[in-house]
Amino acid sequence: MEKRDHIYVKMYGGIMDYHGIDLGDGNVIHFHKEKRLIPIPPPPTVIKKTTKKVFADGDVSRISIIQHSVSLPPDQVVANAKHLLDLQEKGERYGFLKFNCEHLANLCKTGDRISYQVEHADDVRNRYDGIAIPLLTALIESFPSFDNQDT
Repeated sequence: MEKRDHIYVKMYGGIMDYHGIDLGDGNVIHFHKEKRLIPIPPPPTVIKKTTKKVFADGDVSRISIIQHSVSLPPDQVVANAKHLLDLQEKGERYGFLKFNCEHLANLCKTGDRISYQVEHADDVRNRYDGIAIPLLTALIESFPSFDNQDT
C-alpha cells in the first residue's frame, strides 16, 4: 500500500465495506467511533487519524485497495484527507446517507463525493431479504466500534 491509496475492509460478513485513506506512514484517515463499555448515548463518529491496525480492527491483513481509473495526485489525496480532518471541527459530520466513510475516501481520492454502498442500498436489501433499510441504516450508523487505542 502506498500514500494516497483508497483502502477498505469488509464488515458484517461482507454486507458492507469500511473505507479510509492510507497516509503512507502506517496511518489512515477515516471515520472512527470510540468503543464504550456502555454506548448510551452513542459515541459520535468522527474523522480521525489512526493506525492501520485500529482501522482494520486489529487485523491489517484484511485491508484491500480500491483501484480508481481516475485519481488525484498522491500529495493532493493526502492533503484532502488532512483538510477533512480539520473541517470536522467546523461542522462536517458523519451521516450514512450524506457523508459516510466511502464518501470521505472517494472525495479525497477523486474529488467526487460518492458512496456506491448508498447508491446500491436497494441491491443490498434485496440480497439480504428480510433486512429493512431502516434496520440496516441503524446498524451501519452504529459502526465502526473499534478500540480507541492507536496500537
